[in-house]
Amino acid sequence: MGWIQFEPDVGKRKKFMHDYFEVVLEGYRAETKMDDLMLDKLPLFIKVSIMENILDAFEVMVF
Repeated sequence: MGWIQFEPDVGKRKKFMHDYFEVVLEGYRAETKMDDLMLDKLPLFIKVSIMENILDAFEVMVF
């Protein structure tokens, strides 16, 4: 995401993304009610979305 993707220090990238996510989530929750149960499911949703993107890429590959 943005300039941080070029940061060679993995720890700095991870901290930046963690802090970024916290800010985004705080803003979202300020505008939208979100149960903690849904928040607990978010990592699974992200993994499934990534897997879907990978499968889509394979689907359109031409060998």
